[in-house]
Amino acid sequence: MSPESISNPRNARVQRALRLRTRRGRNQQGRTILDGQREIVRALEGGVRIEEVFCCDRADGTASSAGHLLSLDRVLDRLRQQGATLFSVPPAILDRLAFGERNEGLVAVATIPASTLDRLPMGKQPLWIVLDGVEKPGNLGAVLRSADGAGAQGVIVCGEGTDVYNPNVIRASLGTVFAVPTAVTDAVTCRKWLQQQAARIVVGRAEAVTNYSDCDFRVATAIVLGSEAHGASDVWRGTD
Repeated sequence: MSPESISNPRNARVQRALRLRTRRGRNQQGRTILDGQREIVRALEGGVRIEEVFCCDRADGTASSAGHLLSLDRVLDRLRQQGATLFSVPPAILDRLAFGERNEGLVAVATIPASTLDRLPMGKQPLWIVLDGVEKPGNLGAVLRSADGAGAQGVIVCGEGTDVYNPNVIRASLGTVFAVPTAVTDAVTCRKWLQQQAARIVVGRAEAVTNYSDCDFRVATAIVLGSEAHGASDVWRGTD
């Protein structure tokens, strides 16, 4: 089935999607924008519900899936099978929807996944990464990539200032925000939850004398990283 065509930039679907470029719009709709084939494929593999996809004739190239390259046609087929509605739009509309300079001719609108602590897997010797007040999308994206590479069971984000599903975070994480289970809460609740899990809490501090490589990670562990400007909050005092 061919995608439905939209040529009017004032189309209601287009306008609703454009509002997702702001945090207020994302919060109101419970949705976000995914820009790029790689990010869209990782969202699919992470079980994220993709509602709409806007594409144009300029779209080409491939995306990686579990180490295998997928053609654009295969990506679109998977989106259709998952239940997404496809729309064909002219380049001018896609340029407005795309987030950032890299426009691959494919933009998706997805439901923001649940981000509660109870969705985090436990594992035998779980490792959690806690971000306390980290707000910059690039830094959050870098931590998510590192957590994915290290095999962490999850990332816990503390602080209302952090917008986990900001399209810039999705881009900076290379889509790994959908591969690593992520929870959002406040620092007090997070610490209590970690104590209930009998987790050892290790806080990264500029003045620390112990190297992270000297820590014993053979037990349940949470590594706490503070904000760029102020470090970890006082909630974490009294921990390692």
